[in-house]
Amino acid sequence: MKSRIYDAESVKKEIIEKNNSKIAFVIGNGINRYKDFSNSRSWEKLIQSLWNEINKDNILNEDHNGITLTELYNLMAMNVENGDFILKKIRSKIRYWKPGDHHVRIINRIQELNSPVLTTNFDKTFLKKPFVYKKTILNYKNSYHYPWFVCYSENSVKSPLDGFGIWYINGMLEYKKSIKLSLEQYAKNIEYANNLLNKGEKRLFRSNDSINWTGSDTWLQLIFNKSLFIFGLGLDENEIFLRWLLIQRKKFYNKYNINDYEGWYITTKCDMCKNSGKKLFLESVGIEVIEVNDYKDIYEKIWE
Repeated sequence: MKSRIYDAESVKKEIIEKNNSKIAFVIGNGINRYKDFSNSRSWEKLIQSLWNEINKDNILNEDHNGITLTELYNLMAMNVENGDFILKKIRSKIRYWKPGDHHVRIINRIQELNSPVLTTNFDKTFLKKPFVYKKTILNYKNSYHYPWFVCYSENSVKSPLDGFGIWYINGMLEYKKSIKLSLEQYAKNIEYANNLLNKGEKRLFRSNDSINWTGSDTWLQLIFNKSLFIFGLGLDENEIFLRWLLIQRKKFYNKYNINDYEGWYITTKCDMCKNSGKKLFLESVGIEVIEVNDYKDIYEKIWE
């Protein structure tokens, strides 16, 4: 599978509008970084600045190849007496982020399409004015610690497949214990998800019934029952949880010969030319790489 170069209009017509009835949008922190000229919403910069605040004798430069952000968090956590210190710092920095015009345009368009949103972001930018959404908890199991079953939408939903709603993959600000930063925390997410997929009478991998299974009330339902339109997300090596899920998705489709759902990773030409390994991973799990000219295509023109 070769990556294709699109203009914004082609992405809109040939991918979004053509597949709008079965599409889910996966949105990363790129939507917050777009037009952030102060670079204050860079997750990498945030972790780096916290490291330098804690480790004044071992300052980290911008070039820190060979270590992931999750590993940096683990190392920081070992060097502070209060385990909540770093989390409090992060929460205080992202608490006041607000939506820009492009946030409003994108989310409103997705709502018009009646499509769900899966976001890897922790912040509440999608839940602040002018957005007005109510919280629906489909199942109270583990919802306090992690929003597996929690959706934000204009109207209450009875299933993740009901239509528009915002779901948080890696935890969120409102559930302070849900924010996943370390390798151990991501590993626990994988363990929990793996139990839903592979254990019990109603496990997903037992049969090809992807509608009625143990995790059908969680946002995992969208991973296996929607075509995924991914943008604003680096999907680098530190995104171990989502990468693992994409592998499970491909395994499930292969096992039961499911060809109903597709996937697209939207990026710019200059980004992908430096990431041959990422491209190989995405293509191997059935996600087509779509290259556009620039970030304005991704965060503005596609949604006009």
